[in-house]
Formats: sequence, C-alpha cells, structure tokens
Amino acid sequence: MIQLVLVGGVCALIFTIIIGKDVFSRSAVFIETDPITKVYIDGVLAGSSPIEIERKSGKVRLELVVESQNTDGHSPSYTTILELRPGVKTIVRRKFRGSSGASAGAIISFEQLMTKVASIEFITIPDKASIYVDGKFTGISPLITDSLSEGTHGVEIVAEDRYGTAFEVQAISGHLTTIYAELEKVENTDDSQSDSDTAVENPDNQDKPQEP
Repeated sequence: MIQLVLVGGVCALIFTIIIGKDVFSRSAVFIETDPITKVYIDGVLAGSSPIEIERKSGKVRLELVVESQNTDGHSPSYTTILELRPGVKTIVRRKFRGSSGASAGAIISFEQLMTKVASIEFITIPDKASIYVDGKFTGISPLITDSLSEGTHGVEIVAEDRYGTAFEVQAISGHLTTIYAELEKVENTDDSQSDSDTAVENPDNQDKPQEP
C-alpha cells in the first residue's frame, strides 16, 4: 500500500511517498525546479531537473545550480543536506525568483513514532510565522501538533514581509512529519506585492502539483 505525504506551495514543494521496505535499504529523491537546474549529489553531477535518483539511505548534500546565468555571469544556486530514509521517496520542488537568484522551499523529514498519533512539526525561517490548519489558526512556529485527525489537511504559513505559502499535508497515524519551511522575502515592487497577496489570500487558486 502506498501512502502519500504532500506539501505544496507557491515557491516550493517537497512531499514524501512511503515506498516500502527492501533488503538494500534504498531511498529515492525526485527533484523538480523552476527554472531547470543542474543537480549535484555529494558534489557529483547527477543530471538536470526534473530527475529521480535512487540512493542508499543516509545524509546527502544536494546542490541545485540554475543552468541559465544572470547578466553578471552568476548562476543562482541552492544547497542543503537531505536525510534520506530507508524505503522513503522524497520529492523536492524549488523555485528561483527573478534575477537576484532568491528562492524558497521546504524540507520534510519523516519518521515513525512509538504511538499511534499523527504528529506534524512546523519549523520556519523566519520563526514566529503564523500557522493555519484547515483555515483555523493553530499557533506560531516553531510548533508541534498531534491533535490532527488522520487524513489530508490544508496548511497555510504566513509571516510579515514574506511570501506566504499554502499547501496540503496528509497526517498519518504513528508518524511524525517535520516541515522545515523557508519563506522568501517580499521584494519592494508592485508585482512582488501582488504575488505575495495571491499566495496568502488565495491558496485555493494555486496550481496543484502532479505526481512524477
């Protein structure tokens, strides 16, 4: 049985699929970016996005480098450490905005609990972001909630002077999903403000990501 944990947003997306146990403790990561980037795993070029990579479980260094350069010859990039877990497929989506190379995204860690509760932890940059679940104010980040029923819930994260993000997440009994969300600063332009308002106030109008 395949279970799905989905996190989507205006600027970035990561979601996790449980793909089952295997004797080799394999993991997988699928990467999709806008625009296209070169994908490096532990410093080795793996290809260009979108791409799916199978790896042994453990920590890996992920680097995304935009293939097109800015006018100054600089290629925007993003680097992070992923914790790949046995039998788990992690899907990463990241959007680079404008010529500055600014980007936003999320990292999800997924672990089994000893209890049957469905827990979700929210960690944000910046902290003290407002968390809304199913349209109701839930608290200020950092935040852990285990009061959600199992199933799909709508989540919205907003912070002052940042682009808001809205997405759906599936709470699974007996598991903790940690969402580490990085919210991009709002640029001082009319267009950027319009984008921000759309992200925060109209989450239902966002394009829904498709499974790879």
